[in-house]
Amino acid sequence: MTDTAPSPGAHDLELTRSALREGLPSLGLDGGLVEVDRWVDATRSAGLPQVADTLVELQGLLTSAADAAAFRPVLERLAEQTRAAADGAADERVAGELRDLANELEQAPGSLGGVGPTGSSVLPGV
Repeated sequence: MTDTAPSPGAHDLELTRSALREGLPSLGLDGGLVEVDRWVDATRSAGLPQVADTLVELQGLLTSAADAAAFRPVLERLAEQTRAAADGAADERVAGELRDLANELEQAPGSLGGVGPTGSSVLPGV
Protein backbone atom coordinates (compact mmCIF):
# COMPACT_ATOMS: atom_id res chain seq x y z
CA MET A 1 0.00 0.00 0.00
CA THR A 2 1.39 3.38 -1.01
CA ASP A 3 1.02 6.31 1.35
CA THR A 4 0.29 9.43 -0.71
CA ALA A 5 -0.54 11.80 2.14
CA PRO A 6 2.02 14.60 2.54
CA SER A 7 4.14 14.51 5.68
CA PRO A 8 3.89 17.42 8.12
CA GLY A 9 7.32 18.55 6.87
CA ALA A 10 6.05 18.71 3.29
CA HIS A 11 3.06 20.77 4.46
CA ASP A 12 5.37 23.20 6.28
CA LEU A 13 7.59 23.40 3.22
CA GLU A 14 4.64 24.34 1.01
CA LEU A 15 3.50 27.02 3.48
CA THR A 16 6.99 28.51 3.46
CA ARG A 17 7.25 28.40 -0.32
CA SER A 18 3.84 30.07 -0.61
CA ALA A 19 4.94 32.87 1.73
CA LEU A 20 8.10 33.41 -0.31
CA ARG A 21 6.14 33.57 -3.56
CA GLU A 22 3.80 36.20 -2.08
CA GLY A 23 6.77 38.31 -0.98
CA LEU A 24 8.36 38.52 2.43
CA PRO A 25 6.63 41.77 3.46
CA SER A 26 3.26 39.99 3.15
CA LEU A 27 4.17 37.95 6.23
CA GLY A 28 4.59 40.93 8.53
CA LEU A 29 6.84 40.74 11.57
CA ASP A 30 4.78 38.25 13.58
CA GLY A 31 4.27 35.92 10.62
CA GLY A 32 7.94 36.10 9.70
CA LEU A 33 9.03 35.26 13.23
CA VAL A 34 6.62 32.31 13.48
CA GLU A 35 7.78 30.97 10.11
CA VAL A 36 11.47 31.24 10.96
CA ASP A 37 10.96 29.78 14.44
CA ARG A 38 9.27 26.66 13.00
CA TRP A 39 12.20 26.11 10.67
CA VAL A 40 14.85 26.64 13.38
CA ASP A 41 13.35 23.71 15.29
CA ALA A 42 12.90 21.59 12.15
CA THR A 43 16.45 22.11 10.87
CA ARG A 44 17.97 21.35 14.25
CA SER A 45 15.91 18.16 14.46
CA ALA A 46 17.04 17.22 10.94
CA GLY A 47 20.71 17.59 11.88
CA LEU A 48 21.27 20.81 9.91
CA PRO A 49 22.88 23.07 12.55
CA GLN A 50 24.37 25.54 10.04
CA VAL A 51 20.94 26.16 8.53
CA ALA A 52 19.49 26.60 12.03
CA ASP A 53 22.25 29.11 12.88
CA THR A 54 21.49 31.11 9.72
CA LEU A 55 17.79 31.09 10.60
CA VAL A 56 18.61 32.40 14.09
CA GLU A 57 20.58 35.19 12.39
CA LEU A 58 17.50 35.93 10.26
CA GLN A 59 15.38 36.11 13.44
CA GLY A 60 17.79 38.69 14.81
CA LEU A 61 17.41 40.81 11.69
CA LEU A 62 13.63 40.60 11.92
CA THR A 63 13.58 41.80 15.50
CA SER A 64 16.16 44.56 14.95
CA ALA A 65 14.27 46.42 12.19
CA ALA A 66 17.16 45.86 9.78
CA ASP A 67 17.05 47.29 6.28
CA ALA A 68 16.84 45.27 3.06
CA ALA A 69 20.60 45.30 2.54
CA ALA A 70 21.13 43.35 5.76
CA PHE A 71 18.68 40.62 4.75
CA ARG A 72 20.16 39.94 1.31
CA PRO A 73 23.38 38.08 2.33
CA VAL A 74 21.56 36.05 4.98
CA LEU A 75 18.85 34.95 2.55
CA GLU A 76 21.49 34.14 -0.08
CA ARG A 77 23.43 32.01 2.43
CA LEU A 78 20.21 30.29 3.44
CA ALA A 79 19.52 29.51 -0.23
CA GLU A 80 23.01 28.00 -0.61
CA GLN A 81 22.58 25.89 2.53
CA THR A 82 19.15 24.72 1.38
CA ARG A 83 20.58 23.72 -2.00
CA ALA A 84 23.35 21.76 -0.24
CA ALA A 85 20.71 19.97 1.86
CA ALA A 86 18.85 19.14 -1.37
CA ASP A 87 22.02 17.68 -2.87
CA GLY A 88 22.37 15.43 0.17
CA ALA A 89 18.73 14.33 0.34
CA ALA A 90 18.14 10.63 -0.28
CA ASP A 91 14.53 11.14 -1.42
CA GLU A 92 14.46 12.75 -4.89
CA ARG A 93 11.02 14.29 -4.27
CA VAL A 94 12.29 16.01 -1.12
CA ALA A 95 15.46 17.04 -2.95
CA GLY A 96 13.38 18.64 -5.71
CA GLU A 97 11.24 20.55 -3.23
CA LEU A 98 14.34 21.77 -1.41
CA ARG A 99 15.86 22.94 -4.71
CA ASP A 100 12.64 24.85 -5.44
CA LEU A 101 12.80 26.40 -1.97
CA ALA A 102 16.44 27.39 -2.56
CA ASN A 103 15.44 29.10 -5.81
CA GLU A 104 12.64 30.97 -4.03
CA LEU A 105 15.01 32.03 -1.25
CA GLU A 106 17.36 33.44 -3.89
CA GLN A 107 14.49 35.53 -5.27
CA ALA A 108 13.20 36.64 -1.84
CA PRO A 109 15.47 39.69 -1.40
CA GLY A 110 13.86 41.22 -4.47
CA SER A 111 10.54 41.39 -2.62
CA LEU A 112 12.07 43.54 0.10
CA GLY A 113 12.80 46.61 -1.99
CA GLY A 114 14.80 49.14 -0.09
CA VAL A 115 14.64 51.26 2.97
CA GLY A 116 12.88 54.56 2.77
CA PRO A 117 14.45 57.88 3.70
CA THR A 118 13.13 57.52 7.24
CA GLY A 119 15.01 54.25 7.70
CA SER A 120 11.76 52.31 7.97
CA SER A 121 11.94 48.54 8.14
CA VAL A 122 11.36 46.25 5.20
CA LEU A 123 8.62 44.37 7.05
CA PRO A 124 5.37 45.89 8.31
CA GLY A 125 5.08 45.96 12.07
CA VAL A 126 8.79 46.45 12.73
